[in-house]
Amino acid sequence: VFHVVSSPDQIPENKRRFSRLIGPTSKHQWHAYPTRRGTLRLPGEGGKVLRPVNPKAGDKSCAFLPELGGINGRLASKEETAEYLEFIAYEASAADWLQKKAKENPPIHFPEQNDDLLKLARQKQNKLSDLHRILKLARDPKIKERDPSELNERQKERLEKALQYQSPDQQATLSAEIRKKQQELREFLLTLMRRILPLRKFDWDIVEQAPLKITNSEGVEVEFIPHRLVQIPRDESSGIKIKAQRGLSAPRIEQLDDLRRRIVSLQRELNRDAGEDQKIGFGRQSGSIPEPAQEILDKLDNLKEQRVKQTAHLILAQALGLRLTGNKDSRAIRPDYVHGEYEKIPNAVVSDFIVIEDLMRYRTRSDRSRFENRKLMQWAHRAIADTLKELAEVYGIPVLTTAASFSSRFCAITSRPGFRAIEINKNRLDHPAFTRLISDQASDEERDLGNDIKKILIENSDKPQLRFLVPMDGGPLFVPAISTEEKRDDFPLSQADINAAHNLGLRAIAAPDRFDIIHKIRAIKTKDTILPRVENVREKAALNKKHPITPAGKNSGFSKEIASKKFTNFFHLGENPLPVELDAATLETKQGVTLHLSSSLGTWAMVNKLKINNVRTLFHQTLEKNNLADDIPM
Repeated sequence: VFHVVSSPDQIPENKRRFSRLIGPTSKHQWHAYPTRRGTLRLPGEGGKVLRPVNPKAGDKSCAFLPELGGINGRLASKEETAEYLEFIAYEASAADWLQKKAKENPPIHFPEQNDDLLKLARQKQNKLSDLHRILKLARDPKIKERDPSELNERQKERLEKALQYQSPDQQATLSAEIRKKQQELREFLLTLMRRILPLRKFDWDIVEQAPLKITNSEGVEVEFIPHRLVQIPRDESSGIKIKAQRGLSAPRIEQLDDLRRRIVSLQRELNRDAGEDQKIGFGRQSGSIPEPAQEILDKLDNLKEQRVKQTAHLILAQALGLRLTGNKDSRAIRPDYVHGEYEKIPNAVVSDFIVIEDLMRYRTRSDRSRFENRKLMQWAHRAIADTLKELAEVYGIPVLTTAASFSSRFCAITSRPGFRAIEINKNRLDHPAFTRLISDQASDEERDLGNDIKKILIENSDKPQLRFLVPMDGGPLFVPAISTEEKRDDFPLSQADINAAHNLGLRAIAAPDRFDIIHKIRAIKTKDTILPRVENVREKAALNKKHPITPAGKNSGFSKEIASKKFTNFFHLGENPLPVELDAATLETKQGVTLHLSSSLGTWAMVNKLKINNVRTLFHQTLEKNNLADDIPM
């Protein structure tokens, strides 16, 4: 939440470090500084929920307190952990890395255990698919004519196994094993249903429905037996834990979505003859099969709807300067339609408008991966924007959008470009960001850093508070890049999402020529020069298309990347710019101000060059802060 003033003298002393000049008018120099900074969290994201203050003491009063379980969900019981280990640590279908994780460092949180069990379910289905292919291959009369040299490693392995099932009795045995594993998979998924979506008074079962006639992928009408997930009465409901399963968080939605896909796959599997290809359920010509898990679909729809409504509601409450407060009365005696009471945030005022990032171009597309498209479907950012506009309209508060590009790659306070990172402790040495740091694909410098971090964490395993930064795309922390001559105190770390929100707010109110806030300048290559693109309203107000972008510093020209492209981006790096070596340039604005720029290639090449050195410097600062022996060289 920003406050805009017409003179720097009006900025409180403790806010001046965070204030930014957003532009002049004829009489004033306008500055903006944040009055409130934070992250709005939903249930399941570490948010606060209304719950009894001290239920064990019989106190019925409620307050908004941190939710039980938080981001990771509730802790697993001994029985639940034993069940997890029984499935994974001794399961032949489990991948080696999953078995190693279960035996050496099993998750202590119940939802995280269920994530691993879902991975095991996918591996079980892959193993079943392999058995079908082996049986089909064993039945092929020309199997001995196949040339192993023309096959990849996986195909060679299948061929070797298929040669072991040449007699009808051996093939019948393999067929029976496939049918047995199909039923084992069914029981395993029912166990997962009871763990991931437990019910107090009901249990889950998968039952056969009346056969249907469906046209398969070859255009042949075949009989299909639907298998539907249903609720059945439970004899005993005591001890069933249904809360603290990560609420409305994206990981919870992903988990339920993955569970549904496992059950859809099971229905196809149960209709598949041993050793035959699947001809139903794939592609446009495969026939429309019934939905086997409608209950999960309904749950997902409800979670997504609640996620949209509550997100919009939290944003509006902040814009109105309000916050939910605890209720003196027990929830049991309050009307059902009263979900909470509000109080005014101290010193808060009603906002003049709300700013959100423009993500209209960021939608599902065929050229995106299935994983990214699935994430976008769960995110529903357009639905959040539409709902927020409807709610804010009642109060006369406009909702504006601003460009989202590169908002998370520049520091909102210093304009310095940087990178994202995550903190690693002794319990997170299996995190993908850290394993990549010590992998064969990493550079020698990266591996040395990773091994030093691992060594210190293992030697000081009695210090749970010890944490080190590791670079990670999309990580929760933003690290401004600095040169060896600069001090980290002048370019502090920040929470990445708050830093991006800070940038978005400044972009919405900054003057067109404040490129230390807007950063990006679009350029076009003509026959003999590079000119700024002057097309939208902001560019027309700040730039002159007759003023070229010219090389600066030691550069006599630009890199081949710029010379080979018609369109490219340059960045203004602020009043105290990073010393970029590649494609440094200057540009004069309409207001007569000379901007110091660098190309996109030059900017991020320098950030990547400084990344590991920056992280190592922070590593040594952490050692010094924790009074650890620092005998590891820079």
